[in-house]
Amino acid sequence: MKKPKFLVLGWMLLIVAVFLTLVDVCCFDRNFYVKEYDKNNTAEVIGISDEQLMMVTEHLLGYLEDTEEVLKIDAEIHGVVRNVFDERDTLHMVDVKVLYQNAMLVRNVTLVLALVIFGYNILQLKKEVVASLAVSFYKALGAFMMVCAAVLIGAAVDFDAMWRFFHTIFFSNDLWLLDPNVSVLINMVPLQFFFDLVTKVVVLFIAFLAGCSTVFLFVVRKVVAS
Repeated sequence: MKKPKFLVLGWMLLIVAVFLTLVDVCCFDRNFYVKEYDKNNTAEVIGISDEQLMMVTEHLLGYLEDTEEVLKIDAEIHGVVRNVFDERDTLHMVDVKVLYQNAMLVRNVTLVLALVIFGYNILQLKKEVVASLAVSFYKALGAFMMVCAAVLIGAAVDFDAMWRFFHTIFFSNDLWLLDPNVSVLINMVPLQFFFDLVTKVVVLFIAFLAGCSTVFLFVVRKVVAS
């Protein structure tokens, strides 16, 4: 019987790809922004109308999605029409856009590599591939469930510290330290916004892992029974 090759690695790559996809989907879910803005009373905090706040949000997300060339938009804030994002906001979003683009590149590469690994093993193992896929999945699952648990515990204990740690790792400057008395950006997406966003991503990620685990358990039982 031929032995599986790199299947655990394949699952780990696929799980990373799924996680980054969930981050992508959640970060650009406009309905999520509407709910968060209502929950955090964002429009009133900034001094902007709900309609203009969503217009600014569309522009901001469009910049990250590369449908807007520059991050520059005017809106009425506290009765004065002005450029919404100051220089520090704009420079930080340049870094955020680079981080997002790199994350999507990693997502695409890990997905392709995972599919190559799975394709190779399916051709080699044929009938035995189901059991091998299941065993390797559960090995990868254990590692990622520990990561999820660590993130959830860290978020529950001190999300602010965890969020600061994230920024010190992925950003080479302190532009992410924005003053809520000056920055519209930080008032649009305060710490509570990111807490809710991370929670949503992790819950969906755990649901995906649990779903895969249940499916494999069912399939393996079917294979054994036959």
